[in-house]
Amino acid sequence: MHKFITFLVLGFLVQASAYADVQVGQCVVVQSNIVHNDLLSIKTPIYITNDLSPGAIKHRLPVLNTFIVTAQSADGRVQLASRPEMGYPTTANRHILGWASASDFAPVALRHCI
Repeated sequence: MHKFITFLVLGFLVQASAYADVQVGQCVVVQSNIVHNDLLSIKTPIYITNDLSPGAIKHRLPVLNTFIVTAQSADGRVQLASRPEMGYPTTANRHILGWASASDFAPVALRHCI
């Protein structure tokens, strides 16, 4: 019984840490696989919603790109914004894309978004 409880607690800790990797203001990239000829492919389709409501319209994310996390929800979703264009301040010219699951993205160094 003691081992079962230990594994149960560890399972909850691992699940909670999956969302802890992505923070507000951080640069993230879509998790991808390397396919033939060293090309990248999205692991699973990623859907973006306009808001956090359950009935929100979903749009498929078509690009492999880097994004800035602008907000984080309690259920593990993050709000994504396009990275700023070169030559502009980091807060200017960002377009909010919507909300997506944090587990679909991997954090990268901020220099990759600037």
